[in-house]
Amino acid sequence: MTDEEYIVLKRVVHALLLLCLFAIAAAMKNNDGPFLNRVLDQQSPMPPNIPRISELHWLTGTWQGHQGESWMEETFTAPVGDMLLETSRFVDSNKTTFFEFTRMVEKEGSIELIPMPNGKESAPFHATECRENHITFENPALEFPRFITYELADANTLVTRVQGSKHGEHVSREFRYERRL
Repeated sequence: MTDEEYIVLKRVVHALLLLCLFAIAAAMKNNDGPFLNRVLDQQSPMPPNIPRISELHWLTGTWQGHQGESWMEETFTAPVGDMLLETSRFVDSNKTTFFEFTRMVEKEGSIELIPMPNGKESAPFHATECRENHITFENPALEFPRFITYELADANTLVTRVQGSKHGEHVSREFRYERRL
């Protein structure tokens, strides 16, 4: 490499470094926390309030409950890799009236919930709120359900809430389950 080529290469590297510094400074000025987290901490691309899928271990197991005449059951696999699987069913008078397969997947800096009510693919929901033993998913494009929340009320009680609106009226359904396995 000639001295002239070395000088040109050195100037290109300096220009690239300056561009990176300007991008970081602009992000700091705009308070773009998630961008800064991705730039400064490549090990933690998830937003700070959204856990890794492995942190949803508290859902693992089989949960059963009753609502009116219906018997309900939800079973969650242990979160492994980037996914947790869930099955649920409602049984009324010894006949299954509803079932669902659900995937919770760590994806693109969030956790995505992909339900399949009665075996049919549905619109995905994205985690919007998370704290210890609580996670809420939302799909703002849907009226009902718009929100799906899982919350551990105590060590042996899981509460699932489905909320949204129908015909302009707020609708909220709550399902309580007891730990079985």
